[in-house]
Amino acid sequence: MILLLLACTSRPELVVLSGTIFESGSEDSVVADAQVRVLDFALEEVDAVAADSEGAFAAQARFGSYVFLDLSADGYARTGFTGTVGMTDYAIPDGVLWMRTESELDALKSSFEGCPLLEQGGAVEGEILMALPQDGVMMKTFVETGWARVVSEDGEEVEACYLDEDGLYDPEAVYTGPTGRFLIPNVSGKVQLWVGYDLGETPMYESYSTVFVPDGGVSSLYDSLWMPLPS
Repeated sequence: MILLLLACTSRPELVVLSGTIFESGSEDSVVADAQVRVLDFALEEVDAVAADSEGAFAAQARFGSYVFLDLSADGYARTGFTGTVGMTDYAIPDGVLWMRTESELDALKSSFEGCPLLEQGGAVEGEILMALPQDGVMMKTFVETGWARVVSEDGEEVEACYLDEDGLYDPEAVYTGPTGRFLIPNVSGKVQLWVGYDLGETPMYESYSTVFVPDGGVSSLYDSLWMPLPS
């Protein structure tokens, strides 16, 4: 037993987290020389490094916990990513880490023009999805009756803004609509993101996850918020 305890206490506190930062989710264009800050669950900085000319970096992260990445680069929107780290070094798969250009962020915000507090603080944005069976295969489908909101650490709730069928902000919308998309403005730090969907007026599913939003930045969630089929 003593030997076992000694082995546990000698385990290093940090592991190496590595990856490559791409532009707008593409696996062709990289973001060179980006600054990468690694934060733990308490939002304390664990490491800070610069990516190289190929967008690649390696940094230390606290093992067995949440890890938050704060990415910044000239000409790009400051971007936050949330994940977890196990007990060993981890290489993030290509395509997971990406950043929008500032002009792309401006175009995103123009779609949601009129959303209250759009230009204040950071934002969480993304799409709500479901896999539906069709001809023997599962097809990616946007959830039209999805919804999203953020709960801050002090308990404040911020509701999402949604788009109409033309992809423009709809002040009357309470669901994601045909685009499946949402944007929650004026949030930053470590927050709870609640998402779900209804059928008619009947709530069908809801869940929450922890999300990190850098000050004045964005956390973009695409191909990640999948809803289960109605049971």
